[in-house]
Amino acid sequence: MLNIARSCNSQVDPKLAQSDTSGRTVSLRSFRGNYVLVDFWASWCAPCRAENPNVVQNFRRYKDKNFTVLGVSLNGLNAKEAWLKAIQALSCSLNTAKLFGWA
Repeated sequence: MLNIARSCNSQVDPKLAQSDTSGRTVSLRSFRGNYVLVDFWASWCAPCRAENPNVVQNFRRYKDKNFTVLGVSLNGLNAKEAWLKAIQALSCSLNTAKLFGWA
């Protein structure tokens, strides 16, 4: 992970900003100086949901070491309930961004 971090230090982060489950804006730039795993997932995606416990485990393990997770949902605008239910099932307060939808 250290080698990856060193190779990415000089790159400018993209302007990714969406609302979280409470309607607050979550911006990738607000995590500047931290290690951020941007996790694109959907409540209907079995492989994504199977990986969620590993993502949560690593978040809990490294959150005190400048590591966080920004989960970006691909559920789509009409699947807000499924999105919220999937987040609740994680039993963890990861940073979650609003529904982008799968294009």
